[in-house]
Amino acid sequence: MNILKQKALAFFIHLSISALVIGLFVLHIVFIAYTPPLLEIEGGGRVTGILVAVGLILGPIMTAILYRQGKKGLRGDLIMVVVLQMSAFFYGAYTLYSQRPLYLVYLDADFWMVSSASVDLSRLKNPDLKPSLFGGPKLVYVEYLTGEGAMESAMKILEEGKGLQQYPEYYQSMGDNREKVLSALDKREYLKNSGPEWSALLDKKLASKGISKEKVVLSRIMGTKGFVSIILDRNSLEMVGIIGPAAESGVH
Repeated sequence: MNILKQKALAFFIHLSISALVIGLFVLHIVFIAYTPPLLEIEGGGRVTGILVAVGLILGPIMTAILYRQGKKGLRGDLIMVVVLQMSAFFYGAYTLYSQRPLYLVYLDADFWMVSSASVDLSRLKNPDLKPSLFGGPKLVYVEYLTGEGAMESAMKILEEGKGLQQYPEYYQSMGDNREKVLSALDKREYLKNSGPEWSALLDKKLASKGISKEKVVLSRIMGTKGFVSIILDRNSLEMVGIIGPAAESGVH
């Protein structure tokens, strides 16, 4: 086998192994950990692209360049390539996974994404609201603080530079607050006020689920790069889907 064929074979073997490992992780990130299209409105698409590029292009190319059958020190060269590639992969993977939305927190008729890195789960009082380790974001309810000590707690939150949605000790079940949620969302009239592009996506999504508009309510999920709409079952307040003009395929 000539040298070019050797290098090509080494390239494709490395590429195949990399594609399997990185592909499984990216599929989990895109379709489970973030739930489409949350990755887009959190700005994670760039990191994902870099992760894929480094893993599927740089690693195999380095292997092809260095590989030559019978070369002295070949094993050490290949180990170095794998170490560099895995280091880059684990850094990107950690960045994406630590910023994944652990919760979608309902507050004043909108949902706010709370990442794994920004919430202290040890402060969570209701164990039923603990998120799944490998599942998508969990929906919870929060309302503005009232009663004795509310002002003091609010001032402390402001001093720490966070939002109320980042304090799990205040999380409540969506179902336990169903009437409050429905009242607020009905007043906002998101269903009536959605634009034509959103309405078309909504109709398409509901048709695929066999659900009528009368059985759902609409809210927004706010992200660092914009927002998308979340469809909730009016009865259970469970998520039916997520839609946004930026990603027609971005439905759950």
